[in-house]
Amino acid sequence: MKRSWIEYREQWDRSSPMAFWVHLPTDGKEWLDATDFEPPGTLFGRRSG
Repeated sequence: MKRSWIEYREQWDRSSPMAFWVHLPTDGKEWLDATDFEPPGTLFGRRSG
C-alpha cells in the first residue's frame, strides 16, 4: 500500500508529486518554465515569487 503525506518544507522540488498542484505559476508561463509561483517558496536555492 502506498503512503502519502503533506508536510511543510522551506525548499521545494519540482519533481515532488504534489508540487504541480500546490505551487501555481503567476508569471503566465507553462509550469515547467515558470519562475514565480503562488504560494511562493524557495526553489533550487532561490526565492520564487
